[in-house]
Amino acid sequence: MELTIAFLLIVAYFIFRKKDQQKKQNKNEPQPKKEAVEIPINLEGILDGYTVYQDQSFFIAGVTFRRDSCEWWVNGNNLSLSFRREPNNKYDDNAIAIYGKNDQGSKKIGYVEADIADDIVSNDLVKKIIPRLLSIRVGEAHFIEYEILIKG
Repeated sequence: MELTIAFLLIVAYFIFRKKDQQKKQNKNEPQPKKEAVEIPINLEGILDGYTVYQDQSFFIAGVTFRRDSCEWWVNGNNLSLSFRREPNNKYDDNAIAIYGKNDQGSKKIGYVEADIADDIVSNDLVKKIIPRLLSIRVGEAHFIEYEILIKG
């Protein structure tokens, strides 16, 4: 009886050890990368009375920290962006948050890059700007490109 129990314990040990080794092997295997997908945007012309800030486009900063919010946003309809100033932001008192809006509501998806936000705030342009969504690329990392339009 004791030999049978000892034998069963040894067999169980080797079975579980083999399964554990297989799990470790699977973790070390390279995982297939998510194919990047470009989401089409219906670009309308620049609004009358507005110009493009610095004649260039930008990418939203910090989207990797808000992956769930970005995925929720891009899976909706009627996508747009909005700015919200965050003067009490604990990391940057010139922070400008970017919210993604869709048919379900809106969520914070990132920020205007710090140096651009500093320039906008220091030149008192916050109330004169609106974002214009240009492109969305979803994959291992999300890239959301936009322009800043300035009234006047």
